[in-house]
Amino acid sequence: MKRIPDSDRHTKGTPRLVAWNQRLAMAALLLAAGCASAPYAARAIEDDAEQASSVVVEDGSLHKLLRAGRPLLERIPVTNQLRVTVPVRNVGDDLLQIRAQMTFLDGKHDPIGDETPRMLQFIEPGHTIYVTATSQRAGAEDFVLRLAWNK
Repeated sequence: MKRIPDSDRHTKGTPRLVAWNQRLAMAALLLAAGCASAPYAARAIEDDAEQASSVVVEDGSLHKLLRAGRPLLERIPVTNQLRVTVPVRNVGDDLLQIRAQMTFLDGKHDPIGDETPRMLQFIEPGHTIYVTATSQRAGAEDFVLRLAWNK
């Protein structure tokens, strides 16, 4: 039986094995992504921007057509209310009619019973709208913006 020297043992066949492992890992990742259920975290407007996890899209077909930008959070000095503005862009080819609802959260990310009604929004193809809401309570620390089709 011919013995493979240790120096060759780690180089022969390794690129093929690594490529196969990479393909297997990618297939598992794609399979897991395809099985994800709603709501979906909104995709960022800019490629280098972080994912906007405070913005969720409730339908897969709408998820493909929307991008969310970096939210602007402002504290109103006298009342200590939280004002949130989120840019939302239509990357599709058709006019979108969506409903947007903002829920305000405390520092532990628990709802504080402060949410907006589901606001009707129209977004032209290629345009960006700014969804803005102000908390009614001073205890708001964070938010979740839910986007859904207008049904």
